Amino acid sequence: MVKDIEDNKMFDEILANSGSQYFFHRLENGLVEVVFKSGIRKIEPGEEDSAGRIWNPKLTDPDGNPMLDRQGKIKTPWTKFEAEVAIKGVPHIYSFSGEKSSILRNFIMAMKQQEISNSELPGTRWNIERIGQWDWRIQYLGREEEEKSSPSIKIATNPEIDKIKGALSIKKDISPTGVPKNDFLIYLSTVTHKKPNEVSKLIPDLIKQGIIKEEGNLIHIL
Repeated sequence: MVKDIEDNKMFDEILANSGSQYFFHRLENGLVEVVFKSGIRKIEPGEEDSAGRIWNPKLTDPDGNPMLDRQGKIKTPWTKFEAEVAIKGVPHIYSFSGEKSSILRNFIMAMKQQEISNSELPGTRWNIERIGQWDWRIQYLGREEEEKSSPSIKIATNPEIDKIKGALSIKKDISPTGVPKNDFLIYLSTVTHKKPNEVSKLIPDLIKQGIIKEEGNLIHIL
C-alpha cells in the first residue's frame, strides 16, 4: 500500500546518512548559517580529504594544457582547507579554498576576535555572508548546545512574593544561623495576614526564587 511520508523526520535521516557534499560559498548564496562539526582541516595534495577522496587539484584543461591562476601563472599543486559543517541541518563540507583565500583569512580573524581556537570550533554556530568577490561578513552566534538547551523554568508571579521579599530583607541579619521554621511561618503570617498553614504554601516559591533556603527545621534568609 502506498503511504505518504507524514513528517520530515525520514527526509532528515536520508540527508544525514547520504554523506557530505562540498559547499563552495558563492556570491549568490549570500548569508548562510553554518554549524561546525569539525575544526578547519588542512589537506595537502595526495592526502585524503574530508569526503574520503584523494586530493589532486586540477592543473590542466580538457586538452591537457596547463591551467593558469588569476595572476596568469601556471597552476601548481596547492593545499586546500575545509571543515565539516551542517547548513539547515544538512551535512556539508565547507570549502575555505587555499591558504591565500579571503574567506580563510577573514574567518581566522573572526575566530581570533572571539578567542575561539580550532579545537573549540566544533559545535559553534556562525553567520557567514559573502558580500562581494573578496568581502565577507562573519558573525559568531554561540554554541549549538546553547540553542538546544532547555529554556529556564519561569516561576509564576505571585503578588505576595515581592511584599515578602521586602519584609525579609529587613530581617535578614537578625539570625545569621537560621530561623526555626515555625517562627518563620509566624512572621510570614504577620506580613501577609494569613494563617501559618496558608503561608507555608509560599515556601517553595521563596526557595525557587533564591529568597530563602530550607535546611532541616531551619530557614535561612538569603
